[in-house]
This record gives sequence, C-alpha cells and structure tokens, in this order.
Amino acid sequence: AASAGGDKSGNGTRDAGGVVINPGRHTRRAVIERGGGLEVVEVAGLTACGVDAARVDAGAWVEVSADRLSNGIVEARLDGRGRIVSLKRVGGRDVCIGRGGEALAMNDLALYEDRPIMWDAWDIDPTHEEKRVDDEDAVEIEVVRADPVRGEVRVTRKLGAKSRVEMVYRLDAASPRLDIAFKVQWRERRRLLRALFPTGILAANATHDIQYGVYERPTHRNSTVDAARFEVCGHRFVDLSEPGRGLAVLTDCKYGYSCYDGVIGVSLLRSPVHPDPEADQGEHEFTLSVMPHDGDWRSASVAREAEALNTPLVLVEGGGGAWSPFVVESSGAAEVEIDCVKAAEDDDRLIVRLHEHHGGHGEVVIRWGLDVTGVERLDLLERGLEGAEVEHAGRETRVVVRPFEIVTLGVRV
Repeated sequence: AASAGGDKSGNGTRDAGGVVINPGRHTRRAVIERGGGLEVVEVAGLTACGVDAARVDAGAWVEVSADRLSNGIVEARLDGRGRIVSLKRVGGRDVCIGRGGEALAMNDLALYEDRPIMWDAWDIDPTHEEKRVDDEDAVEIEVVRADPVRGEVRVTRKLGAKSRVEMVYRLDAASPRLDIAFKVQWRERRRLLRALFPTGILAANATHDIQYGVYERPTHRNSTVDAARFEVCGHRFVDLSEPGRGLAVLTDCKYGYSCYDGVIGVSLLRSPVHPDPEADQGEHEFTLSVMPHDGDWRSASVAREAEALNTPLVLVEGGGGAWSPFVVESSGAAEVEIDCVKAAEDDDRLIVRLHEHHGGHGEVVIRWGLDVTGVERLDLLERGLEGAEVEHAGRETRVVVRPFEIVTLGVRV
C-alpha cells in the first residue's frame, strides 16, 4: 500500500500561475492537473462565467492506501472486492452501517438478465431484479496516484462473459465527495448493469434532480403506482436523507435511478439486440460520485457539487485580474442557479436566464460587471412580461423569485 500526506496545518495560498475559467454557476475550488502535476486551485469569489488568477492551497492533503482514502472531510474504506464498506464525513455517522448494525457494501456492480416483454431497446421490466447473473471473478486493486492533493485507487475486474470494468476511486483535497471514474469494455448481450448503493438511511422519499428543479419519489412500493416506478429518470443527482445525515449519488451522464428500502441504484449500461444488435457495444467512460453529508441536500449544497462534477474549472496559461460579467446573490430561502447567458433572438440584448432550485421564496440581487443601461423581465420566448417587477439602478438589479420559478432577463449593455 502507498500513502500520501501533505502539510495539514493549512498555510494559506500562493500564486500558481495561469488563469482559471469557471464555466459554472457557483464559486468553487478544485484540483486541476497541469503538465502532469496536480494542484489545488483556490479561486476566491470566482462566480458564474468568471475568470481569476489561479492560487494553490498550500494546506491541502490526501491520504490513500489500497483500502482507504481520506482528506479530512470524507473518509472511505474498500473491501477486497473493490466495494465501499465504510463512507462518512469525518466525525460523522457511517452511511454504510445498516439499520440493524450490519455492514453494507456500496458500489456493488450488479449484472442482470435483461429481456423485456416488449420494446427490447427501450423497456426495463421489473422482473429483472429476480435475474441477477453476475459472478465472483478475481479483482485487482492498486494505488495508482498518491499525491498530497489527490489519491486514486484502481479496481479492475472481469464483468459478465466478455466484458471488463476499470474503476478509479478518486478523492481530491478539500472535496466533500468521492468520485468513481468508470472505464468499461462492454461486450454483453441482453444484460443490464447497475451500481447499487445500500445505506442505513431511513426516509420515505428520495430527491431527484431535474432541469429547473427537483422532484421526490417514494422509497417504498406500497401501491401499484409506487411499484410501477421501480426506476425513474433524473439528471445530476439522487439524494436520500434523514434528519442529520444523508447520501447523494451524483453522475455526469446517467439518468436512470432507483431508490427502494434504503438502496440507491443507478442504471449504467444495457445491451439490447433489437433493432440494433450492436447497440452500445464497445468502450464507455463515465463518472459517479458519492457524497455523504450532514443535514439534507439543500444545506449540504449537493446541487453545487453536481454542477462541479459536470462543469469542471478550466486552467489556461496567462495572467490577468479577477473579472466576471455579474455576481448573483440570493436571500431568504431561495437558491438561484444560472441556466444560460446568450444573445437575444431578435435584438441586440443579452439574455440571462436563471431559476430558483431549492423551492423557496427570496430576492435575487445581480451586481453587474458590465455597463448595463437597462433590464427587463421577459418570458421564455423573450417577450416582455406585463406587470413583472424588476428593480434596476446603476449596476444593480433586484428581482423577487418564487419556488422553482424561471426568470428571464433582457439586458441592454
């Protein structure tokens, strides 16, 4: 086993050279690779679509061995099968402990026979859960990176009759989530691959991310309607929370989720044979993340981490000061996400579209870095909204938002 540890005392930051571009909607920090090396880049105050000089967090550290990863925020342990058998925020409760005290194994790759009654390439039948067919092939586990700012453990194993999977558990310094980067050589026929994350969390509903908001679905099958929703669609994350703790599973490109009796599942790959007998055959790369947290998904900023997974920071060479086209702040119970910044369809205005994501009321304040001469509230077709109130003075715009409301602004610069 290899290990790495840095200075845990926290010695501030230093200039790293280069400029960081934030294509996302929130201020964040990340580990960025430069010329084969890794650095924790801290960009204080870098907001949506902004740029700033890169700075390195000199106090960041990660410890890694073949069966453990820790960064002082999150700690994970792996078993001999490459599954997660302990996952917690440091000092918090382990989400891998079952309700009866038994140990649970997360990221359990389950292979099922997949023969739907109709629509081979489109349907998944609920009876697939009775037809698990994976085996206990040999597993290779090794530490592949032990830098002070990033630890990586690679798990390699055979999958089914002809396939192979490589999973790299990646933990970055100061990150609240553990990433799992998959590389799959997929050669199965009529098989469904799912990743299962059993937890000891007891909750009546799971929360699923979708565009412009979230929705909840039951974690039980007490009715025929609930049973029919054995798998549901979602975008960047699914979260299961009880008072005081929770677990979010984040993805960068997978959209089929299940959550039943404390077990979160994500559908990864299928291999139908009709109408295309070669559907999805070949190499696939994707990433899942697991994020244990205190409180619920709102207080834990799960949506922000999901955005960070899907839109990473970009480091480019060069210099320059900090700048962003605007800074967005929300008050009250509102949490605002920016959805697009683009040119108007029919005139020379700038269109800024945002929405409230937490289901709360509040006020949004936009402080412009641009020379703005006027702001108007529009509908989705970029037409004026009669009676819609927008308060604009100088370089500051204020607008009241309701739960999950979409706000489109026409900005003259």
